[in-house]
Amino acid sequence: LACCSNGGAHKESERRGDSTRKMSSDDQKTGSARCPDSEAPPAIPQSDEDDEKDNEAATIEAEVKEQPPMGTRALREILADSRFRAAAIGYFGHMWELYAFWAFVPILIERHAERHGGAAIIRDDNVALTTFATIAIGSVSSAIAGLWSLRAGGRGGILPGSAVAAETALLVSFACCLLAPAYQSMNPAGFLVYLLVWGSAVVADSAQFSSLCAAYACPNLVGTALTLTTCVGFSVTIVSIQMVGALLERGWDPGHALALLAVGPFVGLGWSFKEW
Repeated sequence: LACCSNGGAHKESERRGDSTRKMSSDDQKTGSARCPDSEAPPAIPQSDEDDEKDNEAATIEAEVKEQPPMGTRALREILADSRFRAAAIGYFGHMWELYAFWAFVPILIERHAERHGGAAIIRDDNVALTTFATIAIGSVSSAIAGLWSLRAGGRGGILPGSAVAAETALLVSFACCLLAPAYQSMNPAGFLVYLLVWGSAVVADSAQFSSLCAAYACPNLVGTALTLTTCVGFSVTIVSIQMVGALLERGWDPGHALALLAVGPFVGLGWSFKEW
């Protein structure tokens, strides 16, 4: 009986051991599901490339927040500086004259050649050459105006050199507009000089007014300001060209029609002289 009792106890102990081992195996298989906080997974180190991406994203987000205002608020900021307004209106006045002069100066030359056809300087067969010289000389005068603007100025350096060069050119072209009705009374040599002077002055102020617009535009809206002035300036040329063309179709003399281009330099000079 003692032997049987000991044997039974031994078998019972083996069954308990097997049960304990089975439960331990099950715990190992399901322990992570039942106890997620028992052991955290190792952290994956962040690479330099990831850091760069994070920094780039943060930079883009900061730039988006610092974008300049748009719409009417931007327009108010652009026009807030009176110096920018003066430069822009001077540029608009210059554009009122420039392209209309280039478009119709061949007609002015033709009419003069018809009356002074026997002269050796301007004849019917070299109207195109005279027109080319009148327009092309502007490239030389523009370069000279740019160099002069680097040295010009006054009032202890307060007056910008570009303003001096632009206003001088605009004043000369304004005088040429007023002289246009008298073109038929000029002899061929004098008429040629008159054309070359007008062709030089009419474009020499262009880059100078653009430089002034860029200098006095709102710093974070420079591109928008220059785009605005360029668009308005070329829109103005459409009006002046159509106006002169319509007057010529109605029988106006080209000298009298081109004299109306003086309105642009007059307005531009008024605003720019008021500021500088």
